[in-house]
Amino acid sequence: MDRTGPILPLQPGLADRRSHDYVRHGTSTLFAALEIATGQVTAACKPRHRHQEFLAFLKQVARAYPDDGTGRQLHLVMDNYAAHKHSAGKAWLAANPRVHCHRVDQDRGPDPSRKPTVRRPQTRDTRSTLALT
Repeated sequence: MDRTGPILPLQPGLADRRSHDYVRHGTSTLFAALEIATGQVTAACKPRHRHQEFLAFLKQVARAYPDDGTGRQLHLVMDNYAAHKHSAGKAWLAANPRVHCHRVDQDRGPDPSRKPTVRRPQTRDTRSTLALT
């Protein structure tokens, strides 16, 4: 990983020190579907994460698990990313009723029954405790 600053060398009693940030050399997107019963993974690595790539992945999953007449349904769990809610994807899902999408609500967190903790910011008293006369 390329850091934005130099790595400071070891010193007696100190470990080497690195900057907290790094240089990004581009990103890619991994779409993956796991069949829980067998452990089989259907995956696609794409250079971007738009609705076009997501729709292509939905079609890939549908081809990997064809409708064999047994009524087997596909259930996909995903987040609320905009590409997952695009009208083209919704139209494809409406035309393929055996594929069901379940979205994770990111605002609620892992335990919806737990109320969020509200913390007041720490304030520091800036008034002087000594009075100069």
